[in-house]
Amino acid sequence: MNIVLVTSQITYVPKNYLGVLENLFAHLNKDLVKVKAFITLKNLDQSVLKSTLGLYALGASKTANSLVKNIVELPKRSREKFCEERKIRTLSFSTMNDPEVVSLIKDLNIDLIINMRTRCIYKKDILEAPRLGCVNIHHGILPKYRGTLCDLYALSENRPAGFTIHMMNKKIDAGKIIKAVEVDSGTEKNYAQYLSKAADIEGIELAKILNQWAQSKKIPSEIKNECDSPVFTKNPKRNQIKQFKKQGLIL
Repeated sequence: MNIVLVTSQITYVPKNYLGVLENLFAHLNKDLVKVKAFITLKNLDQSVLKSTLGLYALGASKTANSLVKNIVELPKRSREKFCEERKIRTLSFSTMNDPEVVSLIKDLNIDLIINMRTRCIYKKDILEAPRLGCVNIHHGILPKYRGTLCDLYALSENRPAGFTIHMMNKKIDAGKIIKAVEVDSGTEKNYAQYLSKAADIEGIELAKILNQWAQSKKIPSEIKNECDSPVFTKNPKRNQIKQFKKQGLIL
């Protein structure tokens, strides 16, 4: 199975989400699954800088510090070097919908694209470019919890927080579910520690699914992504951040 990994140029996850790569490769059956390329999507712009200042202003200093550290360390190319040491091609684009990306996926005979922590909305051409489709890691437990920062809201409400690996289609977070994983029961108060732990577990669980998929040569069991009363969340506003901190969350 030939796959391509896709993530954002900059994230607020400690180590800029390197943990997911480290654990994925530690558990991946490299005889069955071949990573042909690692793509980062450019997102370091004025909006990220404004968001960083905003986080400091809101008192979410640890999250802001992680973001700043990841920005400062971008020139080290830690994730790219990790892949290049394993003879994996590294590339950067503004969007996965770039015709050049679509052509690349077809030229490399890619079976599967794995989207990890990007907010890029994949359109028809890229969704259909890989033979088996595209997979997303959604940072909430589907089918109920949808939107952004679902894990943060879960921790703020002392309920299970985790992620879902699911197929992608034209609708956001709407493709069939392959596996939902609980990372924490809702007791973790340090969001940065949660994100670091979640990234490690994501790598392990993704490797398990890819190994199974490549060995059986068919999509793992899928669950319908349907819910009678879904909960949608957005980036929290100032008053919500203050409330989270009052509840004891370390941001």
